[in-house]
Amino acid sequence: MSVLNISVQQLRELVTPTIPFASTDYTLPALNAVQIHSRGPWLIATATDRFRLIMHRTKSPDGNWPNWSASIPTATLRNILATFKTTRGLDTDLTLTISDDGHTIEVAAVGLMDMSAATITYPLETSAFPKVSKILTKALAAEVSDTQVGLSPALLRDLPKTASTLRFKVTSPRDPVLFTDGENLVGCIMPKRLSSDGEVGSIVSLDEAWTDTILADAPDKAVA
Repeated sequence: MSVLNISVQQLRELVTPTIPFASTDYTLPALNAVQIHSRGPWLIATATDRFRLIMHRTKSPDGNWPNWSASIPTATLRNILATFKTTRGLDTDLTLTISDDGHTIEVAAVGLMDMSAATITYPLETSAFPKVSKILTKALAAEVSDTQVGLSPALLRDLPKTASTLRFKVTSPRDPVLFTDGENLVGCIMPKRLSSDGEVGSIVSLDEAWTDTILADAPDKAVA
């Protein structure tokens, strides 16, 4: 068995930015999940819907996290966060235990009078989570380009609201646009092709289309 001890607040802060990036296409069960794994002092949550990718990490408060990895369906994560909450302003400690066959996860609350014996078993996603590290590694290493790209508003709507500032890195019209908070959050969004040849097309003339409007100051008062 593989065991992870984590507080509800730590778990919530780790996975909340990632859940909206998981796929909602239930024909792709491997992507209907958030993959959580440990690496030294970091516990890392990753989600993707093929068009977007996000990775969020949290540091162990007392050294290294234990060796732990699980692909947890988003529905399961939502159930865990809804069931196990902070109580009377106090954080709740959880023990997350993966079964020997890797098919289920047992979540137990620790040290609460009203939930001291609460233990619930949830299913895990057993399909292989996609290997996404190469995508992020390539985007991080690529040179910044002055190319203009289009991004679908639908893909932008779930960007984490908790980040004070997000930085975007454009490398080419065809490669994913990297975003990061510069600390514990990194991800990619596929750009939208703006013309058949993949270049910026009509956006080049954006200045011509808007210059007159921008330079036309509003009158001091409306004219009757």
